[in-house]
Amino acid sequence: GDGYYYDLNADGQFVKVKTPAAFWSLLAGLADADQATALQAHLANPVEFWRPHVFPSLSADDPAYSLDGDYWRGAVWAPANYMIIKGLDRYGFIDFARQAAMNHIDNMATVYQKTGLIWENYLAEGKGPGTFTSYGNRPAFKNFVGWSGLGPIALLIEDVLGIQADAGSNVLTWRLLEPGRHGIENLRFGSRTVNLLAEPDDPQVNGRRLTIETDGAFTLIVDGGEQTAVLNVPIGQSTFDLALK
Repeated sequence: GDGYYYDLNADGQFVKVKTPAAFWSLLAGLADADQATALQAHLANPVEFWRPHVFPSLSADDPAYSLDGDYWRGAVWAPANYMIIKGLDRYGFIDFARQAAMNHIDNMATVYQKTGLIWENYLAEGKGPGTFTSYGNRPAFKNFVGWSGLGPIALLIEDVLGIQADAGSNVLTWRLLEPGRHGIENLRFGSRTVNLLAEPDDPQVNGRRLTIETDGAFTLIVDGGEQTAVLNVPIGQSTFDLALK
């Protein structure tokens, strides 16, 4: 087979149309390692889903694919992108998920700068809102912050900055993916508010200096790639110098 999950019609026959529905198997944890790798390859293929704005609602090699998006004939939907990227995270495609998140956020930000609006869906082939060409060339609905706004915020925190929160376990995990000075202020984490700042420390040992301010103690797991550090962070402001390779 071609390593894809297809829908079935009423007669139990496969409908050979590639849509993002297949990638729910990643988020649900249903795919085995080989299946997950095959699905990631479909997402990375520029002939299919790796378009100028990832990921369209219909594979670009389908005859019904619309350059204008036409809702579910090729438009990019923020909730679907969030689902796909979180599924990639679950299977360890961290770098690829981060690249996809940055593409999606960058495209949404460009459209916002041009229009001042958050849209229901977006073009996969350019930087603009999608168009419902099957219904009088009507543009996608504007001011769709409810589902189009929340996903990019979460992706910026979780996949670009690499910060994952587990409030139930009182643990923050921070994958230090950015080499320069970066962090976040006023991150609500369970019942506490946390400020995180990472800066280069000693370039001789690829070190990092972390400055952390919190109103509640928690455990911070710092993932430096090849090395991991576990820090017990007390209330107040603390500084940690880490030699991470």
